Amino acid sequence: MVLETSVHALGRAYSYWLLQGETPDEKHGAPGGAWDASKISNKVYDASTASKGVDLKEPLAFFCNGQRIFIRGVNWGMDEGMLRCDREGFQNRLRMEKGMNFNLIRNWAGNLDKREFFDTCDEYGLMVWEEFGIANGLMPDDPGLWLANARDRFLRRRNHACILLWCTANETIPDDPILSEMPKMAEALDGTRLFLHCSTQTPPTNGDGPYETRPPSFYFKDLARGFRPELGSPTIPSVESMRRMMPGNKLWPVNEVWGMHDWWLGSGWQGAGLCGPTQTAIAAYGAPEGIEDFCRKAQMVNMEVYKAIYEAWNDRMWNDCTGVMIWMSNPAWPSLTWNTYDYYMEPTAAYFACRKACEPIHIQWNIATNHIKVVNSTLNELRGLNAEAVLYNLNGSLVQTKTAQLNCPANSVQDCLQLFVPGETEVDRLSNVHFIKLALKDNAGKLLSSNFYWRSKAEWKYEELKGMAEVQLNGAADELKAGNVAVNLENRTSSMALMVRLKLVDISTGLLVAPVSYSDNYFSMAPHETRQVDIRLNGSQVNHAIALRVEGWNITPSELSRFKY
Repeated sequence: MVLETSVHALGRAYSYWLLQGETPDEKHGAPGGAWDASKISNKVYDASTASKGVDLKEPLAFFCNGQRIFIRGVNWGMDEGMLRCDREGFQNRLRMEKGMNFNLIRNWAGNLDKREFFDTCDEYGLMVWEEFGIANGLMPDDPGLWLANARDRFLRRRNHACILLWCTANETIPDDPILSEMPKMAEALDGTRLFLHCSTQTPPTNGDGPYETRPPSFYFKDLARGFRPELGSPTIPSVESMRRMMPGNKLWPVNEVWGMHDWWLGSGWQGAGLCGPTQTAIAAYGAPEGIEDFCRKAQMVNMEVYKAIYEAWNDRMWNDCTGVMIWMSNPAWPSLTWNTYDYYMEPTAAYFACRKACEPIHIQWNIATNHIKVVNSTLNELRGLNAEAVLYNLNGSLVQTKTAQLNCPANSVQDCLQLFVPGETEVDRLSNVHFIKLALKDNAGKLLSSNFYWRSKAEWKYEELKGMAEVQLNGAADELKAGNVAVNLENRTSSMALMVRLKLVDISTGLLVAPVSYSDNYFSMAPHETRQVDIRLNGSQVNHAIALRVEGWNITPSELSRFKY
């Protein structure tokens, strides 16, 4: 069950090739020739097949110009709670989405209806799953009026290059006449895109959820199958954003004000509330000792869980898995659940987890099988690759190094190494909590991808991380030019520097500068490693001195530089 689709021919090709980082042919709109209209077809999935538990032998997949697109996407609801998002607001937010290497945004229940959103998605090469406003079993009182509105929506949206598919409803098969009329309307007014009655229609999707925090192994062992349009985990922001969100006397311990910001505890949702499992996961790093410690440990969970979601689907790329979309990334108001950057545009560790896991060329570890795989989502074969995996003990001492050479065909995933093989003497020397550092280089030695994990012999038993030696990083920033600055860091110690975070602070207000793009953040550095991070101030409104500061799990907080912008 696949769709060979365009968006009114050349517009669709333009959007897709932008995703691949290529430039459209001026004459035809796609590299190497015109769109092949003979391969365009429209598919409507019969609502009678929309039942739970169907064995998905052919999950939902998309092709463009003959190339399969592996979906790494996200759900949006409202753009902003007061509906104040203008073109600049959409550019800032959609730049964040593109920064996570996402290629599809689901317009949940059709909440987004501003032209600026769709125009910006066209420009940025972000595809859109477009819905029509029915959700969770609620049907309109006036179906005739609803269908007239749906017709207008088809006409307003169909010429946007970003639109990938039409979907009537969220988690609901609609009643007649909507059930029978919507596919006819989609065919008559468009006819080039896939049409679904329901977001969780099974087949071709594989349902949705879960939405509570699960151990990383769960996504690899139990969930990564088919195409999944929704799943997520509550996401605590930085402590700076928490302080903006609620009064100081309500920051700690967890209380009713947290509930006003979507932190759901107590009854329901499997007995502990939606956020109970998240608090349990955070406590796996040791009982939080205050709001700063809680937020610091929450970023560890954010990094683990969100990276595991996308890497679990990467691991089975085209082997039953065709795509996954998280719920959600963009918060419409100051929220403690389901976002990868917060209301104040500060990215959490979940943002960088997604950015890492969804990068076009990627090396990753499967926590369930201990296999190392290389993911090549580009359209080019990669030959003469060198993969490396290094194990470190908790104290930073090197335990084992493994290497492999491989080729990786275009749009594929390749196995290359296995860690923790029984009988290997090095494995016996590992501390209870240890580290995995991965690197992928081309045949000239250029780094293509790196990755980093902490692992415990018993999953989610990380209390020993509290005993890591404190690390003082050396660093300096280049001159700020046109909103861009390069930061060079060095770990001169024999210890691991865990979850290094850079931040820009407005000296006059004490607030974080935003929006800001970091090439990487919440990263880790092995002993004697150096790292360059590129920072771009994306239209940030600051007329005062800015401080560049560094902190982390076991990092001595320090100020690296000051400059004006």
